[in-house]
Amino acid sequence: MQPQLDAADTIYTDGDVVTVNDKQPSAEAVAIKGGKIVAVGTRAEVEKTHKGGNTVVVSLGGKALLPGFLDAHIANRGREQAMYISPMRDAIDKGLAPTNHTDFVVAPLDQMFMMWSAVNRLSRGGEVIGADQRVTPLEALKAMTINVAQQYGEQASKGSLEVGKLADLVVLDQNPLKVDPMKIKDVRVVETIKEGKTIYKRNP
Repeated sequence: MQPQLDAADTIYTDGDVVTVNDKQPSAEAVAIKGGKIVAVGTRAEVEKTHKGGNTVVVSLGGKALLPGFLDAHIANRGREQAMYISPMRDAIDKGLAPTNHTDFVVAPLDQMFMMWSAVNRLSRGGEVIGADQRVTPLEALKAMTINVAQQYGEQASKGSLEVGKLADLVVLDQNPLKVDPMKIKDVRVVETIKEGKTIYKRNP
């Protein structure tokens, strides 16, 4: 028996889909309908059940699709404590779900630099700050997506690419989980999608 077609508005495919969902860490395609994710899986299965006559199929062209970034906030308190500020490794090792943040508008809003900092623990000037608190790229990504959603009590609707969640997405020119950790800060946001609608697109 053929599955009933539930036509999506948009299907994203042909790129690295990073779900930040431990049960399904990666996928080939994501289908969106009415501003929400309706399918995450292989391209074949997503298109079979969600590609209708009016569905727009967007090729990512090898770029990466991730959940939209969320920003938690904490105040820094001087150099002595800077070595232990954002003690993410200790938090993870204790079974907690730490979040990462920027100090916008004090510092530029740059989510990829924030991720780079958590992974490498280097200042803009190249000084190592709390090397024992370094985290993996995936842990850093969770600290700015699903963990923040949990902190805000919004994990049912944001923070990962799962069916039923809002289609708040970001398209990056490279997959930050695959590049050299020192090059994470050079990964660029090329598109931001809010509830299935593009609200920012980088000029080529």
